Amino acid sequence: MGSNIHELPNEVLLHILSLLPTKDAVRTSVLSTRWRYLYASISQFDIDFWGFKTADRVGVMNFVDRMFHYRDRSPMDKFRLCYLDAIDPLRLEGWILAAMQRGVRELDLYNYGLCQLLLPASLFTCNTLAVLKLNMRTEPGLEVPAEVFLPNLKVLHLANVISFLNVDSSERLFLNCPILEDLVVQSYYEWDDYKCKIHVSSPTLKRLTMEFMCVLGGFSSFDVVINAPNLVYLKYVGCEVNSHAFVNVQSLTEAYIDFEEFLGYSSHYLHSATDVMKGISNIQTLHISGETLVDLQAASVPIPLLQNMTILRIFRCDETYGLKGLLYFLTYCDALETLVLEEPPCKWNRDTWYLLEASRDNCLLLRLKAIEIFSFEGDEDCMKMVEYFLKSARVLENLTIHISAENEKRLKITKELMILLRVSEKCQVMIV
Repeated sequence: MGSNIHELPNEVLLHILSLLPTKDAVRTSVLSTRWRYLYASISQFDIDFWGFKTADRVGVMNFVDRMFHYRDRSPMDKFRLCYLDAIDPLRLEGWILAAMQRGVRELDLYNYGLCQLLLPASLFTCNTLAVLKLNMRTEPGLEVPAEVFLPNLKVLHLANVISFLNVDSSERLFLNCPILEDLVVQSYYEWDDYKCKIHVSSPTLKRLTMEFMCVLGGFSSFDVVINAPNLVYLKYVGCEVNSHAFVNVQSLTEAYIDFEEFLGYSSHYLHSATDVMKGISNIQTLHISGETLVDLQAASVPIPLLQNMTILRIFRCDETYGLKGLLYFLTYCDALETLVLEEPPCKWNRDTWYLLEASRDNCLLLRLKAIEIFSFEGDEDCMKMVEYFLKSARVLENLTIHISAENEKRLKITKELMILLRVSEKCQVMIV
């Protein structure tokens, strides 16, 4: 068998090696003289400095140097590098340039530490990159050179970005990626004095993820503008920002919204949540957190009717963040057909019944066809919620409940659910 492998052409051997972890591919260099530098020509390299002692990291750096030295000019599909502060920044820059010279298509840089890496300006004019992922602390901000043009870039992920150094940096970067389809911007900062405008303007963008996290809590001075006529999916996670502007997002069909609580409900915070909902009112599918629902209710600012939204999935909607916000939100969901609750928000009181009456005449009666509830434990309040749904949803076709209990308790909950009255003759109750 071994002799058969040695008889294979280099192209086949390189394909086999590319399927192995890089460290395993390198180990084949001891097999024979032919294999000694074969690993240097594989199409994908994944180098991770995590777990190496400081003395060993020098050896790893020397290995990466040799890899590029012995590698021919054949195209490199992917170069992923995870590094720490102890790595020589000049060598890091040299490896990036070497990968670009070999036509790298996907570049993924991840910094475990806090060192500042000055990216080579030529990175922003690389005409072979299709995927660029940068996870590194950029303080005071990501510096985008005056000349930017990434003609083949479809995926751009920017993580741990403090901000953009210049006012027009973000707009210049995104506009000069003419076929960009997937963009991720994650900003993590430790205090609330960063001022930045992030302008996402792209006629080709389809998926956008934005995360703003203040580690110590607080309010950021970010101004966010989204101008993306072909955007179909938006994920927005984090704390409050100064302002949002949604321009030309009529193609947006699905959104994931999660505003997290840090320092209570400041007026800025509540303003952020309502601004986002106003900007995405044409969506068809929404994933939203219980915290966000509570914020929307506390803001006391009406949001537009979600006349196109047929699917609503709610997560972290427990007793703390839950039923009141959900029922308030349902009053804006005239077209809702499917409701998914990842946790049952069970806390029934006089305010609950008031909100139930307010939501009775819209989606529950008119259009709601499917309800799915996860983590169902069968306590009295949860049973009241299910009973209300069954009595109020006149066109309900499917109620699916995922019971978290086992054995006798699961059997008891199942029996109680199956005997509840249903106003819809077509309704089927399914226990999972």
